[in-house]
Amino acid sequence: MSMIQYLPFQSAYLDGMTEIIYQVWDMERLCGSAELGRVMAAKYLCGCFEESTFIMTAVKDGSPVGLILARAEGAEPLQAPLEWKGSLGRYSCQKKDLARVKQYDENLSQYQMACKTLMESCAEFFGGEITLFAVSPRMQGMGIGTQLFQLARRYLSSFQCSQYFLYTDSTCTYAFYDAHGLKRIREGTMDSPLTGQSLRLFLYQGMA
Repeated sequence: MSMIQYLPFQSAYLDGMTEIIYQVWDMERLCGSAELGRVMAAKYLCGCFEESTFIMTAVKDGSPVGLILARAEGAEPLQAPLEWKGSLGRYSCQKKDLARVKQYDENLSQYQMACKTLMESCAEFFGGEITLFAVSPRMQGMGIGTQLFQLARRYLSSFQCSQYFLYTDSTCTYAFYDAHGLKRIREGTMDSPLTGQSLRLFLYQGMA
């Protein structure tokens, strides 16, 4: 059986990382087509890059099977590759998908505002955040997520970050955070126009 390696970001991993987001978040269902789902997964990943200061990938046989991004106060932000941004911009100009893209963006903005509302009621200071965390569905349950999470915690600790936070919801495997000692400090709900379902939103606190 091939070993899992934990490696810094490389441009060659972009397609594999996008595919993980596409699968984990069921982007075809959210966006109405497989093609648009992959484009929006790449757009979301690009946005997470620019909000983060750390990235680590789990790699098997040269392809990503997991990733984690984090942000530490005072650290230099990551930069998404320019050619990647360019390709996303060219695709977004295709008229046939503009309405669906707008609907997805509005749903994401609503989600982010609902998360911000959870944070506004907190008095705690957080020196860091887990901004994105995903493991390929076919590789879950093998300890990959635990190892990635430990690496992110170690990174945050190196910046004297004693507390960090993350947002998640009821479509994700949030029991992972309970099992790894994080504390659920806020909860909320949001109605998603894309799925027609109500989501439970969670704000978790962790110690680096």
